[in-house]
Amino acid sequence: MTLWVDGDACPDLSDIVALCQHYQVGIKIICDDAHEFPEEFPVITVPSGSQNTDLYLINHIHEKDFVITGDYGVASHSLLKDCTVLHPSGMFYIKENIDLLLWRRHLHTKLRRQNKKTPNMKKRTKEDRNYFLSQVETVLKGSVSNENRH
Repeated sequence: MTLWVDGDACPDLSDIVALCQHYQVGIKIICDDAHEFPEEFPVITVPSGSQNTDLYLINHIHEKDFVITGDYGVASHSLLKDCTVLHPSGMFYIKENIDLLLWRRHLHTKLRRQNKKTPNMKKRTKEDRNYFLSQVETVLKGSVSNENRH
């Protein structure tokens, strides 16, 4: 298993990298060349452009990988490849919720085009951060446990 991080909008990268090192799980952070990260981060940089990061992720993930993304399209494609997919809020994308999330995204896009209000995201709290990192750790722990069983 490899942990793939959509680096365009993922919080807590230092903590995620540290967790991957602790559990000895490979990690790849994908971002476009408009972002900068510390040199010690395992970053793959793609050229700036519409959807370049998303397309790279979709084309390089493998079955049973772990993906962190806030992009519902990337999440949908990742689920099709039987990956574990986590939103930066700590919510797991699953086959049972992805259609509703994609529909809601479509609806909000339509409303914004009509200059109508859409729900605002609430500010991220310390509890949100802790919950997200506990979800990441749960998946990484499970990966180590599964590997030891074989």
